[in-house]
Amino acid sequence: TEMGTLRTYTELRFQWDTNDTVAGYTNDNEFSVNFAWIQLGGLRIGKDESFFTTWTGYAGAVINDGNYGPFDTNLISYTYNGGAF
Repeated sequence: TEMGTLRTYTELRFQWDTNDTVAGYTNDNEFSVNFAWIQLGGLRIGKDESFFTTWTGYAGAVINDGNYGPFDTNLISYTYNGGAF
């Protein structure tokens, strides 16, 4: 666009279990929105990992970084690249 690159990202997780054969067992059906944001130029709005508690590759190549802490947060951020370095 005229104001910069328009990007979006969404990560949803679904889980459906059926354990009707065990009496008294409740199903663990889950739905979660891990990340969902929209970015125009350097302005990003949505749910993402906090810039204050994470860094690139901090947990390695793992799917569940929840063992390290709950790093996701709602945010409004602006990233600027001055091109000087």
